[in-house]
Amino acid sequence: MKNKKLKFYCEVAVYAAIGIVFDLIAGIIPKFWPNGGSLSIAMLPVFLMGYRYKLKGSLLTGLIIGCVQLIYASYLLNFFQIMLDYVLAYTVVGFCSIFLYHIENKKIITKIIFSSLGVLLGVFLRLLLTTLSGYLFWETAWWPSFTYNLTYLLPSSILCLIIMIILINTLPNKYLYNN
Repeated sequence: MKNKKLKFYCEVAVYAAIGIVFDLIAGIIPKFWPNGGSLSIAMLPVFLMGYRYKLKGSLLTGLIIGCVQLIYASYLLNFFQIMLDYVLAYTVVGFCSIFLYHIENKKIITKIIFSSLGVLLGVFLRLLLTTLSGYLFWETAWWPSFTYNLTYLLPSSILCLIIMIILINTLPNKYLYNN
């Protein structure tokens, strides 16, 4: 039992570290968004933890990524904005696991459908929080805040989904699922 817990926390740490590296790499790429946001696959490790450890693993991985981002974040206004834009925004991505852990040993089309639903749920929840933050703290109306955040979250989620579909259809189950 002790070894299972240690394995879980080690994997969460590794996946969170990979997500942070992905985010840092995205920060190097020239940005098209003047007020934050970038094309990034930093959510991918959160999605993958949804396969391995369900809700607990994906939520914790997202939480760690969101918290570590605060170290190098450039748009910090107050506690509530920080929670919405960083900590909670990445944590709620972990709800993708509601759909993801059901697909072990399923047909390819089932894997693609449930992966898509999981990504859509996680990204939609993140979009809601970042939109709320834009509305409350950046003094932007709902629609402009929504569309601004969608301009970077939509391509990021599509990129993550493409990589996920490739991984879940090529990697052996022992790398995707915690057996």
